[in-house]
Amino acid sequence: MLEMVNPFSNVSEFVCHFPEREKSRFFHVDKYTHILSNSHYTGEWIKKKWDLEPVKVIYPPVEMKGTSESLDKEGIILSVSRFELSGKKQQLEMIKIFERMVRKYPEKTRAWKLVIAGGTHHRNPYLEKVKKATQSLPPEKVVLKVNISLDKLKSLYQKASVFWHLAGLEEIDPERAEHFGMTTVEAMQNQCVPVVYKGGGQKEIVKDQENGLFFDTREELMEKTIQLMDSRTLLKKMGRSAYERGKEFTKEKFQNRVKNHFEEVMKEYCSV
Repeated sequence: MLEMVNPFSNVSEFVCHFPEREKSRFFHVDKYTHILSNSHYTGEWIKKKWDLEPVKVIYPPVEMKGTSESLDKEGIILSVSRFELSGKKQQLEMIKIFERMVRKYPEKTRAWKLVIAGGTHHRNPYLEKVKKATQSLPPEKVVLKVNISLDKLKSLYQKASVFWHLAGLEEIDPERAEHFGMTTVEAMQNQCVPVVYKGGGQKEIVKDQENGLFFDTREELMEKTIQLMDSRTLLKKMGRSAYERGKEFTKEKFQNRVKNHFEEVMKEYCSV
């Protein structure tokens, strides 16, 4: 546990993905020279939970290299997340919402399907619940892709038109919201339009109505998705904008931010 590591170097760096734990007798984060966070959302909770000020936000690198050329998109709503035992990625809820969409808008959703991709370990009871939930619809309407290869995942991103991310929906615990949203960026880098819950780090990635859409409720998620289904022109326009936005989170951008930070550290340290 990184919080238990007491730094002894002259200059120390603590990289925080989210302050999940409360302060305890083994809390040493306040002894670090600099605290870095992976998003402003994480930074806000570092202040609230630990009463510490992060020195800088450095977004994680995302390299799901797409193409600037027009892609042959299909009627696919894609979700990419781990099948966590806690269910915080809300794949079960996605299936329920998609089923409601199919029942409510049979013509509009006729040519569409929901594809849920993600990794899991052996014997995952949550995944079994997800599998069972897919039986409420014809097998071609909800497709699970479990532990697939990187090449197959890239292919899914290139084919999918819409990307769903529900983490944080109706949650009270801030840890259960998305701290940044790497898979959202992966989708955007492949011209896949994100429709994501308006919370957590997603608000730092997506610009609503420009390169994606936010929702607060299940009804809004359905409405925003139908809006995209109704207009191939809007899908293509937002997909292009999403692709451009995705360039802001590449490995090259990450390396430059890290390099600039340590150059500042060296100037500060050497001037002492």
